[in-house]
Amino acid sequence: MRRPAIQDAKDLMGPFDRSGIGVVLINPAGQVTVCNQRAEQIVRQADGLSVIKSRLCAADSAEAEVLDQLIATAVADGVNHDVRSGGVAIVHRPSLRQPFVLVVSPLTIKTGSIDNDPSHPRAVVLVKDPSDADKANPELLIDLFGLTRREAEVALAVVEGHGLRAAAQQLGIAATTARTHLQHVFEKTRTRRQSELTSRVLQILAFRQL
Repeated sequence: MRRPAIQDAKDLMGPFDRSGIGVVLINPAGQVTVCNQRAEQIVRQADGLSVIKSRLCAADSAEAEVLDQLIATAVADGVNHDVRSGGVAIVHRPSLRQPFVLVVSPLTIKTGSIDNDPSHPRAVVLVKDPSDADKANPELLIDLFGLTRREAEVALAVVEGHGLRAAAQQLGIAATTARTHLQHVFEKTRTRRQSELTSRVLQILAFRQL
């Protein structure tokens, strides 16, 4: 997935401050140089995501490894003017609230002396708390993936943290029927597990405003 090149990091702050999305700029050493207001609020909470020794860190070791790799790749590709890299990381929270969705992208830089400036950002991390977004309605998933209404309702119940049996009870259907609907959801969203489905839907919830 190609992401647009961002020539001036300062252009990021205003629009994202107004959208409630955190912005973290990363220098060539992989260190945090600037956070916007929302990002500062998120890392101060230390609810699964924090800044430790100038580095953006996830509390979970496996998620931290994924985030470190995404940032390292984005920083390197910012130098090479390659905007095709980057990716999405999901960071779960000890509070058990919906996990943060992070989008990591390289920042393209102009050639010249600025290439050697260690303070110049080479990557950007966008951080979204899905609970800040409006709750998804079934129509969103129906339109995006061609789900039936009942399939979308089952999918949203799963994403909201209900087990399949609880989702079935909530919707007034048999557990076997809910399982069949969920299997159809997996096929249409090209996911294989509930965790993958949750990750995909959370990404949509977090960034559908952009």
